[in-house]
Parts: sequence; structure tokens; C-alpha cells
Amino acid sequence: MYLDVIDHGACYRDVLCKAKDLEYIQNADVLLLIDAPSEIPSVFLPLKLVEYIGSLKPILGITPVEGASASLIKRLGGIVVSPEDISGIEEGIMTLHRKFRDNSLSDYSYSEGDIKQYNAVNTTRTLAELFDSVC
Repeated sequence: MYLDVIDHGACYRDVLCKAKDLEYIQNADVLLLIDAPSEIPSVFLPLKLVEYIGSLKPILGITPVEGASASLIKRLGGIVVSPEDISGIEEGIMTLHRKFRDNSLSDYSYSEGDIKQYNAVNTTRTLAELFDSVC
């Protein structure tokens, strides 16, 4: 599902095909990742977050502040806020809005290593090496 913010309103979009999905990601100013609250660090890394890395866009992660998603978003310079922290979510949105207004969203930069680490070839190689090490 996608949210288009138009002036002071919003428009929700239904699920999209993969090509349209990637087009929306590339055309976005900021990307949003929402995970369910959790009392323990989340070990899950959503595919959507991996797709976001290739866009080189800032990410607002509304996700448990400890775990795989939070660690990656922080490393990429994004903002991580607990799903239960309503004022923190508001502040994260306002911070990104100020950067958008000041034309400084490009301050978020990913390294070439970040991008390469999560591409399909490297993740497959890492998985194969892991299998080789236990067999």
C-alpha cells in the first residue's frame, strides 16, 4: 500500500505490480517502513527494506528500535522510531519534512558497500558460504 501526500492531504494506493512498485520507490522523496511492535529485537529484515537501499532515499523506520531493520536503517542514516512512540513518529516526520522543505534530503547517503552488500549476487554468495561452512 502506498500513501501519496498531496499538499495537505493524502491518497492511499492499492498493492502494485513489481515494476510500478519500484517506480513509486524511485519517485519518492522519503521511504517509510512500518514493522509491528515487538518486546524483543526483531531478527527479520523485510525485502521491502532491501528494495529501498537501491533507491538511495532517506528512510523513516517505524520499527522496534533494536533489531535487523533498525540497525540497517540507522547505518544508512535514516530515522528509527518505535511503533509505540507517537511523539517520536511525529518528530521523525517533522524532521524529514524540514529537510524536504530545506532541500537537504540528499544529506542521506549510502555507501557503495551498503548497496553491494544487499544485492542478490552477494546475498546468494553469503548464503552459499554459510551452507558450505555447516556441511
